Amino acid sequence: MRLFIKRSVLFLLLLAVLSAAADYIFSLYLRKINEPYIASWDDILHRRIDSDFIILGSSRAMGQINPEIMDSVLHTHSYNLGVIGAHVDLQLVKYDLYRSCNRSPESIVFSIDYFSLEHSMQYIRYQFFPFFWDFSVRKAVFPIYTYTKAERFIPLARYGIKDLVRAAKPRSGYLRRGFSDQDSGWRGDFLGHVDFNTEDNVTKAFESFLDQAAAEGVRIALVFPPAVFRAGDDYFTPQEMLDYYEAYAERYDNIHTLDYSRMSISRDSSCFFDNVHLNARGARIFSDTLASDLLELGFGAN
Repeated sequence: MRLFIKRSVLFLLLLAVLSAAADYIFSLYLRKINEPYIASWDDILHRRIDSDFIILGSSRAMGQINPEIMDSVLHTHSYNLGVIGAHVDLQLVKYDLYRSCNRSPESIVFSIDYFSLEHSMQYIRYQFFPFFWDFSVRKAVFPIYTYTKAERFIPLARYGIKDLVRAAKPRSGYLRRGFSDQDSGWRGDFLGHVDFNTEDNVTKAFESFLDQAAAEGVRIALVFPPAVFRAGDDYFTPQEMLDYYEAYAERYDNIHTLDYSRMSISRDSSCFFDNVHLNARGARIFSDTLASDLLELGFGAN
């Protein structure tokens, strides 16, 4: 009986070691395949981002503000840290990780939305799976994203069939300095009216970020991106939101607000794939316009 128990314990220990090793190797592989939701986190942690111009926000930053166009106009070296489906709390987690591993930027473009100051949804949970071995990521992400104890502590338990498929068919070259546009036509999808709301702890984190940026002399542009406009559609009447953010611009000398919600392409659905996301053509037009406006405001290399 004792021999059986001893062998069982040794077997379980061996299984645990092999599972942990397999988890580590598979996680490392996922970090190297340039998967669009994962690659930029790996760039941050490996200090590959040497940028003086950082882009923050949700998918409306990640897929719409092109670093290459910013650089061509502003003569900067930029990187897009946008996070699909994220609100300010998770966006600032990514920025804080970036700052812990890389130099402070000179300028930041922050794409804002009605929902920016609400808590992030549990969206694209797998983007963090390969980084569970990094305790700085665990500490930053676990207060925002909910994972089961099995996912947190049992090797390989968080991975499933989709992750195996993702590893087998990597989308190499899909991400360019954190930027990923959609070469897609209009799908006809419309997002209805959304109220502008704020949540105290998210707002406090955002104000702390603004205080830090002001202390470091970082210039910030708070940008409201374009959206398809329909007559009678009140989703994109952002005055309440713009007034809220404009108050920050009045408080801080280093902050500007730029509203593109009604720019000319907002009446051209060929520039969008749904009413809140630009396609590749629209992203080029918007990025060109944004870069030119930022140049007029004094952003860019001196």
